[in-house]
Amino acid sequence: VGYFAFITCLGGAGQEDGSVSLWWSSPNGLQANITGFKNPKGAIYDRGISAWIANSGGDTCSRLTLAVAGGGFASTILPTIDATVTVGKNPSDVTVDPITIAARQSPIAIAAVQGSGTLTFIDTAEPWRPSYSVPVPGVQSVAAFWDN
Repeated sequence: VGYFAFITCLGGAGQEDGSVSLWWSSPNGLQANITGFKNPKGAIYDRGISAWIANSGGDTCSRLTLAVAGGGFASTILPTIDATVTVGKNPSDVTVDPITIAARQSPIAIAAVQGSGTLTFIDTAEPWRPSYSVPVPGVQSVAAFWDN
């Protein structure tokens, strides 16, 4: 079906709250500009074709999921924000816990929350469950690396 990329567009004069653009290698190019975010930053892939995005101008992280109908050049994609989790004021980044990505069907997402100085952990399999936070004063960003 090709390769996907989510591009976070922080926002500006033409679009105050920003958006997330979807690039798809087949049929080549920009496929969608998804709104409903509040100054999105950082996008990490969940398993499958969904991504978690920090809404840096608000207090949530949102999951953007793609439904693909058809196949090949006749495929259509339907991007949808299907989960939103409150994490605290001004989340600046989000990543996936490298331990849980190998051990679980759905990994744990970690958001860096500038406004509260915490790392907040989200169960991506059950985003409606309460998340938990760990104090990290002055946190600006978060990244995780793993090797298969």
